[in-house]
Amino acid sequence: MYASWLHLPLFLFLVFLLWRFKGGRGFGKVFWSMLGLKLLAGLALGYVYQEFLGGGDTWAYHKTTLRVLGQTTQSAQDYLQFLFFDQAGAGTLTFRTDSNSFFLVKILSALYLLTNDSYWMSSLYLSLFSFWGCWYFFQSLEKRFPEFSMPALVAFLLFPSIVFWSSGVSKDSLVMGAMGLLLGASVQLLFASRLRPMLKYLFLFAAAGWLFYKAKFYLAVPAIVFIGAYLAVEKASKQVPAFNTAGKKMGLWFCLMAVGGLAAYFMQSVFTPDDLGFHVMLNYNHLLAKTSANVPHLYFPDLNASFGSILWHAPQAVGQMLVRPFIWEPAPFFYKLIAVENLILLVLLLLAAMEIIRNKKLLTMPAFWWVLLCFFMVGAALVALPTPNLGSLNRYRAPLLAIFLTVVIYWVPWQRWWPAGFKRDKSA
Repeated sequence: MYASWLHLPLFLFLVFLLWRFKGGRGFGKVFWSMLGLKLLAGLALGYVYQEFLGGGDTWAYHKTTLRVLGQTTQSAQDYLQFLFFDQAGAGTLTFRTDSNSFFLVKILSALYLLTNDSYWMSSLYLSLFSFWGCWYFFQSLEKRFPEFSMPALVAFLLFPSIVFWSSGVSKDSLVMGAMGLLLGASVQLLFASRLRPMLKYLFLFAAAGWLFYKAKFYLAVPAIVFIGAYLAVEKASKQVPAFNTAGKKMGLWFCLMAVGGLAAYFMQSVFTPDDLGFHVMLNYNHLLAKTSANVPHLYFPDLNASFGSILWHAPQAVGQMLVRPFIWEPAPFFYKLIAVENLILLVLLLLAAMEIIRNKKLLTMPAFWWVLLCFFMVGAALVALPTPNLGSLNRYRAPLLAIFLTVVIYWVPWQRWWPAGFKRDKSA
């Protein structure tokens, strides 16, 4: 029984490192309360799925991991064969070895060896990683884009569905942690001028990008291409003054994205127009058939596999992803909870629109955030179009919604409402 707790000093040491070296001391109660919320959310996710949702993916990962460890822990060689060469024994796996789910099983197997097969303790580690990525991004914004730091704190670490779905034993914990590290490294790279810190942040960007890709490749590829191209343009414009105009930067960015898109074509065939349409329709029809007609869902009767049809339906899908289900739609209790949160999001969107109309212009926003909005639009279309089930879509949208919500809160005049006396709590 006590073996499940032997890892606890390691967990506490990781928390200490995060508090000591990543700015946690500068925020005192804010840091500890948000970390606690994140860890509790991961435990709550496991409990909700176990008691009310029939287990779902999270407990399927648990069962698969136990089967894999039963087959591969007879010797160190067996486990290493599984970890590095995907050999887990016949009939053991319920996931393809090239899938994102199989990668999570590998991560979970290492955590189970550490925690003596404890689902709940492993959940704490994955939630901590997710929090670490979000906090690192927040700290990077504090230094470089301070006007975005508070909106990002609210979006990434306080908004209920984002916190809940990106915690615990799930791929989205890895996605959120890796995405946060990727975005934080991008911010640091953007302003780094000396070689040593530039190489450090470039390594972090590459490592986070690899982990993001392994956890959810169809979001990682556009993120890496969009942000990587933007960083390359910014660095080039500092070395070549001829590129130092907005028009030329944009042109060069599009050219580099075309090169990145070509690289994505060779890395993953799903990013060709034909295969993209095929996978969108395959998943859309599969999930639509499993979704009850009595609950709110997305329905696109004219959607087909052509690239033109996907482009035509993408804006509608992204819009519905953000605001549906509506509060007045007949739906079960779980959907009503989603609707309440969507109502808050809709109010924020209206407030932002009113502020833009009042000022008769968009707030000035750094190019970095326009690039993130472009990534959001593409990623949201890739998530929303093949997912007509709004319950599933609420989960899949969480990492992307954090980016969009950060920008929306930035546009809302929150500075006028925030308590004037709010300062960092220096007492840790």
